Amino acid sequence: KNVIESDETSTITAKLTDTGAVVSGKTISYTIRQGATVIDTGTDTTDSNGEIEIEYTGTSAGKINIIFTYDTLTETTTIYDTINYDNATTIDHNDIWTINTGSYPAILTRGNGYSTVQQQTPGTRGFINHQFGVNTNKIIEFYIQTTGSNSRVSLRENGIVKQNITNFSNGFNHIIIDFNNNTVTNTTTGTTTTISSTAVNRIYFEANGNNEKVYFKNFMVYSVSGSTKITTSLSISSDKSQYYTDESIVLTGILSDEDSLPVQNAYL
Repeated sequence: KNVIESDETSTITAKLTDTGAVVSGKTISYTIRQGATVIDTGTDTTDSNGEIEIEYTGTSAGKINIIFTYDTLTETTTIYDTINYDNATTIDHNDIWTINTGSYPAILTRGNGYSTVQQQTPGTRGFINHQFGVNTNKIIEFYIQTTGSNSRVSLRENGIVKQNITNFSNGFNHIIIDFNNNTVTNTTTGTTTTISSTAVNRIYFEANGNNEKVYFKNFMVYSVSGSTKITTSLSISSDKSQYYTDESIVLTGILSDEDSLPVQNAYL
């Protein structure tokens, strides 16, 4: 899994091959980084399948890069070690949302790989919100699509609107809200705006207008940086999900069905 929450474990495997043939008995080193900070390092010897395996347990530490190296070959994979994560395929994460039941009640449903926010009273408004607390080290990232131009995402101080996020293109838009740099970036449209308030502590998904809906997926809140020491353990397993050939180190994340963000692989 390459998106995890605190205390969840992700298994990462490095496989060494030479023109398609596995290479056993070689030492592969790994480095776990959070930005420029080295959190942990280690080595292990490839088994009969040409593999080493490490386990990473989440501590809500943020975006983590794990670099495997053999000789001059290097591969990197990324794990999002989140504070909160909503994968849009189960209801296990409903507890991170407040679903409005007052003047503008909303309905939150799941299915088809995304969550849907809609109005309980057609033609009015309906919204849900997540309270994340004021913290300049947080990043909120998600994909969003609306069925009309009236629906929006709003950043609020408690219930007071401080900033609206609108002007989405067709299909799902990838949004990154960076409270470290005070920016909102829509990577789909290539636009970036400045967050005007430093007191923002809630995010709202609002379905407005004539029966409009808001679809979202891969919602996650993670830290820019952290200081928690991360401990890894080494074990050997042959249960892998995908391989590549040619002389390279191959990283294979063991993904569950609920994870939709792929582990990053690259040829050397």
